Amino acid sequence: MFYGLELTQNELADKFYNLIKENLFPNTVLFEGPPYSSKMFAANCISQYFNANMSNTIIISNRAHRFRLLGSLALLKKNKDETSLNLFKNSVLCYLKQYNGALLELPGADKKKFNIAFEINELLHNLDIKNKNELDSNIEKISDCLTTLIKEGSLGDTSLNINHVRMIKMWAKETDNVNSQKTVIIEGIENSNDSANNALLKLLEEPPESLHIIIISQNKRAILPTILSRLRCFHFPAWTEENKNNLLKTWSINLTEFSSMDELFMFLSGCNIKLLKESSDLIINDLPYDEIRLISELEKNNTWPYFYNLLYANIVDKYLNNYINLRKTDYLLKNIKKQIKNSNIFNQTSRMTYDYITFKIKEVLKVIK
Repeated sequence: MFYGLELTQNELADKFYNLIKENLFPNTVLFEGPPYSSKMFAANCISQYFNANMSNTIIISNRAHRFRLLGSLALLKKNKDETSLNLFKNSVLCYLKQYNGALLELPGADKKKFNIAFEINELLHNLDIKNKNELDSNIEKISDCLTTLIKEGSLGDTSLNINHVRMIKMWAKETDNVNSQKTVIIEGIENSNDSANNALLKLLEEPPESLHIIIISQNKRAILPTILSRLRCFHFPAWTEENKNNLLKTWSINLTEFSSMDELFMFLSGCNIKLLKESSDLIINDLPYDEIRLISELEKNNTWPYFYNLLYANIVDKYLNNYINLRKTDYLLKNIKKQIKNSNIFNQTSRMTYDYITFKIKEVLKVIK
């Protein structure tokens, strides 16, 4: 039932197995822990136990799936083994469950995207490592569909809103009528507004017996206490080095050259991690760098957020090493956050945001010199 989870969260895998075996698994739970601690994987394992049919699971998540999808696809093309295939299928299904037909009535829902998601799901069933003749062809078909879906934007890459909760309630009533088990997995409620939180609280207070609600969070302290009181919390600790290495061995990967799983999947999907890190260091040290090459990489792979995080971390490092004082550090960090937020609100181009942030950094560094 929890094959794969034992590699990273063995104690939790045993606990979940016993709860389900004894029919004691709660209807409303919180999986809390740091990034890449197997929370979403565990949630999907549980949903598959209660309902093997993908149409009986909805995922509402604010995570960016692009690099995980493209990275696992690249790994499958390279290795062409069962382990890589399972990683790819799990990554894709996690993405596709955000296109459950029950969400078609959401304001602004694009039927074309749902149709593409349905097509990808059908193609996944035809992926078979043993069938070498059709494997490459089916992988390319899925790759084309995923590229189209990612390019057009994902319905699921948003925080929970009140319309989601309304759709879930309607879906839950249908669940009662047919007496089947269904699961809702919600990630990122820390960013939801008051109306969404209030609607979710009402659902958690009286969940239908046939509906399981799994909340995923990196920080339970950011969740409203009234919502927390309705959830049974399971903490997912960070992977140990041993657990991480055991998992990566099954993928035939060495993580030593990457500082995180995010970087690993970015690298696998074709991002030039080395260029981004070197450029960030040069900018923060006010040294010459190849801006044309950097911009080309940022635009090609849409790695702007990752690059801004690098700049942010380097600024903090400068402060810790007494190169920038607290006032200037605070000024730069606030400006980066503000500009990124404004770019989303006012729909500014990525290049405009980049130009502003790098200008501010150079401005402060010149004053220091």
